[in-house]
Parts: sequence; C-alpha cells; structure tokens
Amino acid sequence: MALDELVAVLQRERELLDQLRFRFIETRLLLAAREVRYLGWATAEAEQARRRARETDLVRAAAVQRWGSAGVRTGVPTLRELATAVGGPVAGILRDHHDGLCTTVSEIEVIGHRNAELARAGIRELADQAESVPTMAARASPAAASVALSLPDARELLEDGMDLTALATEGAYQEVITLAGRLRMPALLAFLR
Repeated sequence: MALDELVAVLQRERELLDQLRFRFIETRLLLAAREVRYLGWATAEAEQARRRARETDLVRAAAVQRWGSAGVRTGVPTLRELATAVGGPVAGILRDHHDGLCTTVSEIEVIGHRNAELARAGIRELADQAESVPTMAARASPAAASVALSLPDARELLEDGMDLTALATEGAYQEVITLAGRLRMPALLAFLR
C-alpha cells in the first residue's frame, strides 16, 4: 500500500468521524431541548454515521496491516510508529492525522456519554411523572368527571394514549443509550496509541 493511499484513508476516516461527532452533537441538542419527537431520526442518522466510520476503520486497519506485514515492522504498527518509520513530510501529515483522530474520538466519547446521561435523566423524569400523574377522572372538574365516568372507553383511550406517548418517549431515550454503548472502536484506539 502506498503512503498516499494510507493518507487518503485516514482523511476519509477523519471526515466520517467528524460526521459522527456532528450527529452526536445534534442528538445532544435535541435532548437538551426536549425535542424527543426527533430523537428517532437523529439516532438513526447517528447509527448510519457510526456504521460508515466503522467500515472505513476496517478498511484502514486492513490497509495498515498489509503495509505493516510488507516489511515496516512485525505486527500491526500504530500511527505513531508509521510516522516514525516513514520520516520526511509524510511523517508530519501522519502526526497531524493522529492528533486530529485522537481529538475527534475523545470528543465523540464525551458527547456520547453525555447523551446517555441526558437520556437516563429523561427516563427518570418520565418515571417520576408517571408516579405523580392522577387519573383523568381525578384531574377533571366534577362536571367533567361525571362525563368522563360515563364514557369509560374515551377515558381509557386518552390514558392509553398518554401511556403510549410515554412509552415512545422512553423508547427514544433508550435508543440514545444503546447508540452510546455501540461506540466501541478497539482497532482504532489501538492504532492511535
């Protein structure tokens, strides 16, 4: 593998990780604004970005392994070892990629952790609300309560609708937590050591 190919793969990996960082920031902003209705879209887009970054990480890992086995050293070299081995101006480019990748990966981890914390807080808030919300009939005025009691199916539908909304909201929060848990990229972290 030529060094210019490796540099191109590293550049692509940085771009995809930056897109993943953007999607995580987008999710964090939605969580902070309590715009739960858009969390499904945001987590789906973040998951797509994570997959693309993971695929590029595999391409990079395979390319580096081929390059490492071609005589640079035994085993799979880290990015720092590659920079040291090649020397010259390419070494500076590889070090810049190392710094950029390290920064981006650490930011993604922090944002993902914060997103999971916000989602857990949202789930706790839902649970607290569920414990403190009286039934529809108990909240209504006496006249409205008599109408509500005479229409049990309507009351049950409204309460069921509220339960479904809470379930959908909790599901959206769970998706954020699940996505944050899928951030593991051990091959990339080993490469950046």
